[in-house]
Amino acid sequence: MERIANSEQPIRYTEKLNQLIDDAYSEGTISAKIETGVYYIISKNLDDIPAELKKIDLKNPYIVFLNMIKNNQDWVSYIPYPLSIYNKEHLIDFIIGTLGIVVIIDLYDIKRIASRLDLKYEETTDRNMPLQFYLFGEDKTQAIGFFGLSGHYLMRVFLEMYSLEWLIRNSLAMWKEKAEITSTKEN
Repeated sequence: MERIANSEQPIRYTEKLNQLIDDAYSEGTISAKIETGVYYIISKNLDDIPAELKKIDLKNPYIVFLNMIKNNQDWVSYIPYPLSIYNKEHLIDFIIGTLGIVVIIDLYDIKRIASRLDLKYEETTDRNMPLQFYLFGEDKTQAIGFFGLSGHYLMRVFLEMYSLEWLIRNSLAMWKEKAEITSTKEN
């Protein structure tokens, strides 16, 4: 395995997260579509989260309650929460559990993202590589290659507020670069 640098500047939604947290302090519970297929729910009353979730039109949701990830300490290999939640009061409320943060990916929308990038998308049962993308040649009938998005990498959307579309685009660019490097080495 070798590391390949990102093809473009990463896109993170920490500013949007913090604005929504501010709004939740005045409104109680708030949800927002962040980009195609990605939604945030922020709540000062955790009991309101299920009702807020029902308001979002989701076809195939993958839901992560960040408070649970925090409590289980499953976030340690990701950007720490104090670098994503700017206000100290908000951070303390998140840590003690009086501020709830939910991030949702609608897996159905990944097909739309993949289509815009001329990819075909499939979910797998492999927890290590749950998303597979196939790249097609000019005739659009024969796959010329594929790449996967690892579970660890996908969790960056939930835990680090990265753009889902950026992760897919960046993975495609890294795959293409790796394929080019490999073909150059073979020649």
